[in-house]
Amino acid sequence: MNMIEINEIYQKLFGFIPGPTKARHEITSQVRPEELELHELFRKNSMESKHIPEKYTQLMLFGMLLMLTAPGAKVHLIASRRAGASWDELFDVAKLAFLFRGLSAFNFGMTLIKEVMEEEN
Repeated sequence: MNMIEINEIYQKLFGFIPGPTKARHEITSQVRPEELELHELFRKNSMESKHIPEKYTQLMLFGMLLMLTAPGAKVHLIASRRAGASWDELFDVAKLAFLFRGLSAFNFGMTLIKEVMEEEN
């Protein structure tokens, strides 16, 4: 798997290559190039399922990252939309984060949803 193939995966998923992903690729390529393909194979094996459709995988990742109030939540929100998720589905995922993480996670989710709504318009 070369960098062009790897970058195509992220372009398809998000429409761009997230900054942290670019940094990981760049540093791994310089320091441990033999590990880059291993990282991508592990990511692929973890994210692609015969049993869970991509939209649901992305919705779950969005929710998990909301629980952590992690910046990566936004890219998985974008990937959820690209996989067909509605605003209502994303709102409901944020409500689940609210239930178990609190208002800060919900507010974070609403902020991200608002940003992506504005970017789509």
